[in-house]
Amino acid sequence: MGYQSLRLEVVMPLKNVSRAVLTGILTRVRPELLPILEAKEPDRSEVLEILDVIGNELAAFGFDASSTPTAYGMLLERIIDEVNRIGFEWVGARG
Repeated sequence: MGYQSLRLEVVMPLKNVSRAVLTGILTRVRPELLPILEAKEPDRSEVLEILDVIGNELAAFGFDASSTPTAYGMLLERIIDEVNRIGFEWVGARG
């Protein structure tokens, strides 16, 4: 079952996977940040807070015992890239 779930996630557009994974992480560790995902214009500090949470998740759960990125770790790295891209577009559009 886990394999099938992972396969479905890989087929889904990254945007949908990113939102689902990020919502799960924030719900678990920083639920007060959830409104940022819906913000039309988050500020730079909000984007950086989101990136910090993802980075902490990556450090805690994204690598195996030999420090090799796991599938989850690689997904988190893709989410970091996406949040960086989108986050700087949000912030850049205002300034």
